[in-house]
Amino acid sequence: MSETTPINPFRPDQDGLDKNEKSFLEQFAGATEDELKAAGIGETGNGEGEVSRLAETNSEENSLDANQFATAEERAIYDNELTECAGIEVTRKQEKQIQKILKNINADRIESGLDEIELGRKIKIMKILIGNKTKEELRQTLIQKNIFIGDNARRVFNRDDFSVQPDERNIILFYFKIGNISLSGLRTITEINNKVQEWGMGLCPEEVAPRLCIEFNGKAFGESINVGMKEFVDDEEQVFIFCCERRGNSMILDGDWASRQAKWHQTSEFVFCLPDE
Repeated sequence: MSETTPINPFRPDQDGLDKNEKSFLEQFAGATEDELKAAGIGETGNGEGEVSRLAETNSEENSLDANQFATAEERAIYDNELTECAGIEVTRKQEKQIQKILKNINADRIESGLDEIELGRKIKIMKILIGNKTKEELRQTLIQKNIFIGDNARRVFNRDDFSVQPDERNIILFYFKIGNISLSGLRTITEINNKVQEWGMGLCPEEVAPRLCIEFNGKAFGESINVGMKEFVDDEEQVFIFCCERRGNSMILDGDWASRQAKWHQTSEFVFCLPDE
């Protein structure tokens, strides 16, 4: 095993080895001869059936939980490997989170008598960069990009509790219309927030909305995107969430009413984030 490039014990067929062969398990799953024999895989074991069974636990779906021989370092290497999911680059750990969320959504849809949905159609994912800008730097970038800041958004920006992320990082967002997933009976912002968090999504950091406006200014995007986030309450007890609206080729950052009684249309578009685990 190379000292500079650790072998990934979960990736099959390295160096031409068949993942169903005992040599693969010995070299890449970290098993010793005694451990293989104890598991019924050595020369005195029952052979191919047991080899195939243990090799199956090294599949993409089960390897992290089932492989008892992997070290914490090896698991971390696997978790952080990049892969493609619905057209964007994510880590394997993030892909597993995304697929779990989709599975939860579809479980609710099946229970409601609806067809399952796939990523990229009725629900999409995207990736944007956040962090490493102060609130004032974000405001100035919006102004430089000719992105209008509405009165409601200005109230939110002016609040002391408006926070930004200190470190630059990518964040993955889910983008959908309420009526396209299993939210037909959930209309208030509280109901929507509770359900998407039950599925495994997270509420967006406050700076996601201005970042979306900057990222998609002049590009094809939705007409009015509501940002799933913790609601802001102004001095007059009015409740808001950020929204990004399109006016021609330009974006407007504004705030949408989000009182406990406000009902959202089935065509209302939202983004929520993939939370850190």
